[in-house]
Amino acid sequence: MANTLKISIGSDRRDIPIIDAAVQSFAAARDLPTDGAQQLCDAVHRMTAWINDNAYPGDQTGEIEIRLEVTEGAVFCSLTDTGMPLAAFGDGEGEIPEELRELELETEDLRLVNLAGEGMRMSSIVRFEGLTPEKLTTLDEWLLSDAPEQGELEGIEFRNARPEDAEAIAKLLYATYGLLYPHPDFYRPRWLAAQIESETIYSTVVTHNGELIAHQAMLTEQEGGAVESGVGFVHPAYRGFGLASDFFEFAIERMRTLGVPAILSRAVTNHPYSQRLEAAYGFKTTGLLLGSLPVSVPLFHSHLRGALLSAYLPFDKSDRAVSIAGRYESQLAEAYERLGLKLAGSGTGAGLADLEGHDSVITERGGMTGMIGSLLITVGRWDEQARADLIAALRDAVHHKDEIAWCDLDLHSLDADQQAEIIELLRNYDFFYAGLMCFGRVGHDHLRLQSMLSDDIETEKIVLDSDYALSLRDFVLSDRD
Repeated sequence: MANTLKISIGSDRRDIPIIDAAVQSFAAARDLPTDGAQQLCDAVHRMTAWINDNAYPGDQTGEIEIRLEVTEGAVFCSLTDTGMPLAAFGDGEGEIPEELRELELETEDLRLVNLAGEGMRMSSIVRFEGLTPEKLTTLDEWLLSDAPEQGELEGIEFRNARPEDAEAIAKLLYATYGLLYPHPDFYRPRWLAAQIESETIYSTVVTHNGELIAHQAMLTEQEGGAVESGVGFVHPAYRGFGLASDFFEFAIERMRTLGVPAILSRAVTNHPYSQRLEAAYGFKTTGLLLGSLPVSVPLFHSHLRGALLSAYLPFDKSDRAVSIAGRYESQLAEAYERLGLKLAGSGTGAGLADLEGHDSVITERGGMTGMIGSLLITVGRWDEQARADLIAALRDAVHHKDEIAWCDLDLHSLDADQQAEIIELLRNYDFFYAGLMCFGRVGHDHLRLQSMLSDDIETEKIVLDSDYALSLRDFVLSDRD
């Protein structure tokens, strides 16, 4: 911000001239009066020297952070350090040290606050009559300064992203969300370029007169499985032109042409708009995944982990050779019917051969389409060793302080009796229904169960846009109870 200066120096008196020069330059850049500027420089110098001598006596390994902020009629000065604890003073908390008495007379509100394990903060105010902070341009104002007028846009092109687009995509993501987006790898142009080149990610972009203004990605982690639609964003200056729906259709047709079996989408549940967009293109909801969005993602203005709705657009309409355990038979059958997929129940775990070379129980945290603070366990075979591995994974979730755990049961490789046994075990660990996840590892479908390992999970303010989603929510919560 233009009205602030923040700089750190070492706890070494030889570094104090660095801050002296920085404060002088800051005062000149803000057009502070000459006499007042000198007073500011002297105040910061004395505060820094005092902290250096008292919090770091003879210790040159520490760090002192100095921050200046121009306010109405004054400059607020603060120093933060993590050196030797000192007694608080000022504001009625204690006597100001003798060597700072002169500084107290020349500034206002001189104080030191002991922040315990977070160190100390020393601050004061240097008064400047008539000083007015510079009017700052907000990020939104800057982004919208060149916004085109509403109406038809000329020079629009939809196309597949190329590796050389990676830096422009990362910058567009920053322009849209700052550094708050929950897929941090998309801020790394080299990583993104490598994924685009290897077709691990299928990105499509929109350009206006050659400038990149929108992005949509299809991500895949399972060979032969569904791709996941996500990381879609439009530059704030280009919202309201109807780009999102046309662009989404372009990305869908690209996937259809490539022959992927299905597209998975996970829609947020703090508003209905993404759910409506998916429904318009034929996506069918199959699951409600509680706690998918972590508290650390501030995009959705909640202090609780948010839920996502999983929905699929299947292109492969071949019969599904699966077995279904009795407890969730009606829920899974309804989900398959919604997707237009017919069941060719084997009852014998006919898909076991597809898992050759895969472990019976696999655990995963993070991943390209994973969610922070969550654990995904996938069970493909069932025997005594798999039982032991599953229990170990559940205990590991507690050890790692995961907030939500999911367990996927392979419907192609596990027969109905095995599924029933696993479900009974998982319910002892507070797992309940989440939904149907299709076209996953080696193209198999999975029954997903979920367990809440944290109290910070939203279960009430979940916005849903269809009767099926509402009934799914009711069943999920009743199964939890």
